[in-house]
Amino acid sequence: MQFQQRRKKYVPDLREMQSLAERNYAAAIGLLPAQYEVGQTRQVSIHDSLTFELKVLTDAPYTTDIQVEQQQSRALLQTRFVMRLYHDMQLAEIISSQGLERFAASYEQPNPHMHQRDERRQINHFLADWLKLCFQRGRWHDVSIATHHSGLQFQVKR
Repeated sequence: MQFQQRRKKYVPDLREMQSLAERNYAAAIGLLPAQYEVGQTRQVSIHDSLTFELKVLTDAPYTTDIQVEQQQSRALLQTRFVMRLYHDMQLAEIISSQGLERFAASYEQPNPHMHQRDERRQINHFLADWLKLCFQRGRWHDVSIATHHSGLQFQVKR
């Protein structure tokens, strides 16, 4: 008779997840200008061949969504994610990554999307590592944004 050893279900450590989200918020807020608006774009250059573009997607009283997209890469898979800043709680987390959204705190194994048991934890650790890279090696600057008014297009330097 064969016995299958059942793996213990992964239970997320909520204190660790909240602490990580707090640290991510503190770092992420440092990448943004003091005043920003929807559509505003900022570039973070790590080196000549690795640049990320941050774009403010939404800005509500309690949350801001920032899209981060890798630029100038010949890589097969470019980094692309959306982080949400929760201003009232001072937390930040990834809400979308590589086209996938709404990450559960834990996943049964196996699962249809092949997520890891602790996928949400891992992507937020990735955010922490990415933010650390930006502050250690990055240079950032604001990018001109196009503004449309009465059918005319002009550039506004931020």
